[in-house]
Amino acid sequence: MKRIMALVVSVLLLVGFTACNQNVGRHADGIIKADKATIEIGSTHTAFDGMETVPKTSATGKEVNFSKEDQQIIANMLEVPYLYLASYENSKGVPINIAAYTAVWMAQHDGGTASTYPSSPVVLNLFKFYGQTVVNFKTQVNKVDSTPIKYNSKNDTFSVSKYPKKKQTVKITKIEDLGDNNFYKVTGKVSKADGVKKVQAVVQKNKLDSTLGFSIKALKWS
Repeated sequence: MKRIMALVVSVLLLVGFTACNQNVGRHADGIIKADKATIEIGSTHTAFDGMETVPKTSATGKEVNFSKEDQQIIANMLEVPYLYLASYENSKGVPINIAAYTAVWMAQHDGGTASTYPSSPVVLNLFKFYGQTVVNFKTQVNKVDSTPIKYNSKNDTFSVSKYPKKKQTVKITKIEDLGDNNFYKVTGKVSKADGVKKVQAVVQKNKLDSTLGFSIKALKWS
């Protein structure tokens, strides 16, 4: 009987371990990914990076209201200096030039004032802000002119040359619920952005960063 029970337990453990291996993997940058899985934090359900279908900036939905606090958080994120330099749909990935400015802004957001940072928190902060890995950020950021941050491969750090001051201003005018997985479309008026007058952003409500509560999943400036 003991042998039979031991055999049953072994089989159950093997099945469970196999299922976990099928669903969970590790990204090249060290970020855990899971196939068709969700992260559940409180009442927020958010699919893992790369395992979701993100609406495009042309999508529409039912107009909803956010609290003043949440609207201000999103406006602050859209006011990352020079974020208006590039538009992108989620499937195309985050442009390196705006990711560079975001990396510096996130360092400031965390209270940083240093000129050098270990690479890991910089990469993680980009993941928090965009809700996806900024592919090849380390290898490509040094090829982009006039960015405030550069990568040092010798010691795996980033050097910040300057902390840009606030540039554009965004006033949110409309928020639309895009359905599943906490996606919303945010439309806003833009000023002081070298002629850019409007922004449409797909954002996702999540808890990747407890002080933000949102990720910017796609952007269209016009």
